[in-house]
Amino acid sequence: MEKDDIEFELITKIMNHKEAVSKKYPEYQILGIFLYGSQNYNIATEKSDVDTKAIIIPTMEQLAFSPVRVETIEFSDGGHCEIMSITHWVENLKKQNVNFVETLFTQYRWVNPIYLDMWKETFLEKREDIANYDKDKMVKSICFQAINTLIRYDTGKSLANGYRFRYFLYNKLKGVSYSKCIKVPNPLNEYLIELKLDKTMGLESERKALVDWFSMIKDQNYRVDVVKKATLDKELVKITLFFIDRAEIKKKLLIVKAMN
Repeated sequence: MEKDDIEFELITKIMNHKEAVSKKYPEYQILGIFLYGSQNYNIATEKSDVDTKAIIIPTMEQLAFSPVRVETIEFSDGGHCEIMSITHWVENLKKQNVNFVETLFTQYRWVNPIYLDMWKETFLEKREDIANYDKDKMVKSICFQAINTLIRYDTGKSLANGYRFRYFLYNKLKGVSYSKCIKVPNPLNEYLIELKLDKTMGLESERKALVDWFSMIKDQNYRVDVVKKATLDKELVKITLFFIDRAEIKKKLLIVKAMN
């Protein structure tokens, strides 16, 4: 399949996810739909599912009495969409959960037009700062995930994920930007795709070497700029409330419009 056809199919599926979420929440509450997974890492195959996170902006009433539940919509093609509130999403960004942080960097997304400028001026502008919120937590989170995957699953796919995490961490610790670390370049990505498709299973010695490497990296301590972290904490609260306030205004405008 040609690259343009693949990207068109991706965008089509993301829009299908958006339509499914729109049946549960009014559109003014949907900040966006963001892809996470192998397409972001440059190691997708034609068998790769399209998985997304839908970020919901809660109303004041929901914040006070009925919080937005984390739930998953499953699709017949194997993909799924995780629905969550913006507050839940931000908390996981701060935990440096890689599957959340990458949503700030994906090129495959739908951002609600009414929030697009806000998105660009806030989360998008600060994405590298958010990705570096807590270096120690980021490293340990990725190492635990990589080690667990490599030990639990004796497959080519788990080995490919191990190599992907190693490429990411090796470069991130050298000071390379998150946006560059996330994509695996040629020819490494071709080898990882072969592993994922079980065209080659790799060697057990490779798996052991990766586990040993992640164990070594995990056991080190990494400096965290506590002043910068505290400042970003305050900024993320302000940004989150900014989106909630804007959604509340949109809600009131819709009520007024319906009354006239």
